[in-house]
Amino acid sequence: ASHWPATKAGGARQWTLQTLAQRYGRDWGLVRVSPCLDFPFVEMSHPYVENGVFDPPAREVAMQMVEIADRLGQHETGKTVPPVAMYRAGEYYYWQSSVGEDMMRDVDIDGTEPFDAMGSLVQQPRLWLSGSGSVSPTHYDVSDSVLVQVLGRKRMLLWPPTALQCLDPYPNSHPLRRRTRMDPRREGFPNNIEAFEVMLEPGDVLMFPGRWAHFTESHTLSASVSLRMRRYAT
Repeated sequence: ASHWPATKAGGARQWTLQTLAQRYGRDWGLVRVSPCLDFPFVEMSHPYVENGVFDPPAREVAMQMVEIADRLGQHETGKTVPPVAMYRAGEYYYWQSSVGEDMMRDVDIDGTEPFDAMGSLVQQPRLWLSGSGSVSPTHYDVSDSVLVQVLGRKRMLLWPPTALQCLDPYPNSHPLRRRTRMDPRREGFPNNIEAFEVMLEPGDVLMFPGRWAHFTESHTLSASVSLRMRRYAT
């Protein structure tokens, strides 16, 4: 996908932290803030979280693009930035936001094949920004997914639905629902299931069905766009 404006080296619409901040700096997004480089999604509106029964491993903060670009950029150069959450010893960031029509034109996929043929969108496309070493721990989505890698390198491990029970997912009543207790980096991970491993580079597109568990690790500063799809009836 070297024809994509966002991946074309030296192009006016190539994505870097600087160009994203310049063009979309006033856009708001939701940032997961963590004391480490793991960023599990937590349902912050869950009663267990709101009532203090469950202490979430990460917090959420609204932030504009210009600020997250600055914070991620300083992290990448080893600088310390003032904390925005409760983690005074240090914190890390994982941004998500909706992708508007102008930004979608940068990746040249809106309304083009093969995505139209797959089905209809179930939510607005999302932009994900993460720093080197950031991890989205193993989880699964209900709908089919398309992940477009635009900036940096991202490693993914994927397991089919038949492996879900071995991965020990949290129950649907838990704030970490659709997340799994088993971690491929930890001792005790099941040795009877094998992952599909993918390394995504700028311009790569990965499509995987719903209920496929996936572990994601950013090897560099990373920008990705995700689409959730509902398959057309056959």
